[in-house]
Amino acid sequence: MMLSHDVAGSGPHPLVFVHGWCCNRAHMAGLFHHFAKTHRVIAVDLPGHGGTELARVPATFDAFSGVLADFMAAENLRDAVLIGHSMGGVLSVITAGCCPERVAGVVNLDGALPLTTAGSAGYENLFKEIRVRGFREVVAPFLRKAFFLPSEMGETTERMIADMLSAPEDFAVQLLRQFPLLDAERLLPATGQIPLLYVGSSHPRFDEAAVARLRPDAWIARVAISGHFVQVFALPQVAAMITRFLAG
Repeated sequence: MMLSHDVAGSGPHPLVFVHGWCCNRAHMAGLFHHFAKTHRVIAVDLPGHGGTELARVPATFDAFSGVLADFMAAENLRDAVLIGHSMGGVLSVITAGCCPERVAGVVNLDGALPLTTAGSAGYENLFKEIRVRGFREVVAPFLRKAFFLPSEMGETTERMIADMLSAPEDFAVQLLRQFPLLDAERLLPATGQIPLLYVGSSHPRFDEAAVARLRPDAWIARVAISGHFVQVFALPQVAAMITRFLAG
């Protein structure tokens, strides 16, 4: 299937921006416009997100990464760098393992692969609460607490939360249930020697020690002060990290 997407710029190593859970490509706009000055940049909407219909695609990470790989093949992208936030970072890692001939590097922006122990427990409690109280009653305060710093609350944050809560409940929950099922012991080594940059928030949602163990050559960094949406609230820091990664 064709993914709804934006394209701009030109240059070496096309950069493919992949948004997170129940978000859309507008949430990657800061990085998209920054790197359009020096690279060919492509920002996609995943199935069931933004301008892309779900069609018959299962709401699973394997299916979504397959669609992303098919998109790269259809666009004849080679030596691409996948830059994904949250779920998009996870999908970027999975896709790199599936089609390494098209991927020159991966940037995972606070995507939970491997998920931390606390993160696993948090999802278990989240699903219990959803069953008792309902999706929107539970997820809205969860997002505000888990994804954003108090200093980040405001119009931009509320707009992003509204975007995430607008997804159909069954679809959103099914995707959330994929996170605790991720097999990092298989997925990270499957990326072979493809360069990886992991950028964590102030409290990373991925297990830094496990990343270092499974891919000792990976670059691992944190932004100084940011919640989960590092590409929005720490854009200059993240752009500088990616620029250095691309140069290296």
